[in-house]
Amino acid sequence: MLTPHNGQQTTDKNPLRQTRDNIYSKQKSKQKSKQKSKQKSKQKSKQKSKQKSKQKSKQKSKQKSKQKSKQKSKQKSKQKSKQKSKQKSKQKSKQKSKQKSKQKSKQKSKQKSKQKSKQKSKQKSKQKSKQKSKQKSKQKSKQKSKQKSKQKSKQKSKQKSKQKSKQKSKQKSKQKSKQKSKQKSKQKSKQKSKQKSKQKSKQKSKQKSKQKSKQKSKQKSKQKSKQKSKQKHFQDMAPNTKVPDGRMDGRTDGRTTPKQYPSAYGGG
Repeated sequence: MLTPHNGQQTTDKNPLRQTRDNIYSKQKSKQKSKQKSKQKSKQKSKQKSKQKSKQKSKQKSKQKSKQKSKQKSKQKSKQKSKQKSKQKSKQKSKQKSKQKSKQKSKQKSKQKSKQKSKQKSKQKSKQKSKQKSKQKSKQKSKQKSKQKSKQKSKQKSKQKSKQKSKQKSKQKSKQKSKQKSKQKSKQKSKQKSKQKSKQKSKQKSKQKSKQKSKQKSKQKSKQKSKQKSKQKHFQDMAPNTKVPDGRMDGRTDGRTTPKQYPSAYGGG
């Protein structure tokens, strides 16, 4: 099917025309495809260009930021270097001032030391002279003191010898008196011990005699009691016989009632 310029459709059964139409349609389709491909390529190129531009802008921004950071770092480093240089210069100036002050102080100290050394040397010379004079005086005084000490030592030795002799005599007398007192005390102690032993022996003998007498009296009392128990009752006795208390039967001992005994009433 071919479309003429006026837009009317015509149907031809001629094969040549059909082939032409086919060729023409193919060409159109090719052109369309080309156009499409071109458009696509354009779009792609546009996109690529956009991407590239974006990347470039990014890179540029990065570079700018880097440059800025570098500049800032440079500025900072410059400032630091300036500060350091200032500090160094200050330190140097301080050091110089210190060195100057030290030198001045050294010079002053040297001068002072010189003056002191001079003064010391003067003082030493004075002291030496004084010491010499003192030594001389000391030696003289020592000699005098030695002589005095010798005399004193002699006197002391004499006094000591006298005192020792006195002490020895005193000690001997004390020892003798002590020995005498010891002998006396021993004799006294012996006498006392003898007296004590005698007294003890006497006491023991007395105690023994007392015990023996007690035992004898007990034995006698026991025997008497036994004998009395064996004797008849005083009521059964004859009228002229004696009562155990030593009176005759029928007589009173100054009492209104006769004396009663427990044995009379059957008591033990």
